[in-house]
Amino acid sequence: MRLPHHLVRSSTGVFHFRQKVPLALQPLLGLRVIKRSLGTRDARAAQVRAYLLSARYAQAFEQAGRRARMAGNPAVGQITYGTREKRLRRKLGFQAFTVEQLDALYDPEHLATLSESVRWGALIGLYTGARVSEVGQLALADFVEVDGVSCFRITAQGVGQSLKTDASERTIPIHADLIMLGILERVKALKAAGESRFFPRAKVGSVNGAGNFLSAAFGRYIDTLRIKAEVGKVGFHSLRKTVVQVMQGDDVPAEYRAQYVGHELDDEHHAAYSREYTPRELAKAIHPALTYGLDLTAISRLLE
Repeated sequence: MRLPHHLVRSSTGVFHFRQKVPLALQPLLGLRVIKRSLGTRDARAAQVRAYLLSARYAQAFEQAGRRARMAGNPAVGQITYGTREKRLRRKLGFQAFTVEQLDALYDPEHLATLSESVRWGALIGLYTGARVSEVGQLALADFVEVDGVSCFRITAQGVGQSLKTDASERTIPIHADLIMLGILERVKALKAAGESRFFPRAKVGSVNGAGNFLSAAFGRYIDTLRIKAEVGKVGFHSLRKTVVQVMQGDDVPAEYRAQYVGHELDDEHHAAYSREYTPRELAKAIHPALTYGLDLTAISRLLE
């Protein structure tokens, strides 16, 4: 693969990229993506960006395998992180939103510029910390009631649904703010209209999952509001970081946090002896922390 000479001659991530990405895969990568991802003179930052770019294409191959377009994933085993790379990856990765940034993002006047689907996606992300693919693939059948508690069911059982890990499959309570905003009424209306998905226009089977449209639209929205990270980057995944850190700041125990957002605890004792928390227990422990002071009355008018 012929790379831009300014990338080859400068201290960039191209060397690391060639080390980490199999030669057979390199011709599949566009030069524009490489320039954007590796265009830095910081060698350590470039190395991490090379890892991230590798991971992005590993995900693409995984999706292709699921759709039976190719056998196996040639990128498996090619991406490994040392301690230093992991630390720098966290630094350059998605950052949580600040209080001021959340105020701007969920200002009703600003939300009014978004489509109704993106508004709902942004609100669900803020109260669940779910991955954008998990939000985008929500089916109407995933809205269930467990012991009198209205819940989201994050699952890979439906058509076009997939999950990152086994721990990602979970049932979590719907926050009272979302219920007040009319999320259950939207579910009823969509069912009455003959729909089967919460986001009917979401494209099933895209490389980044059914949440691709949501990730792109929310990213443009962030750019419009000129919201930037001091270090790293911001995007829909920043909502996940925000939820986790808000829970952490309110002293929500790690076991509750992990189950709520679909993380796996590195604790053999917990896995062997503990049971899952019920949706009612999760709501009691977590939902008081996820109170953002939004103008729910004004936002609800945008969702009618």
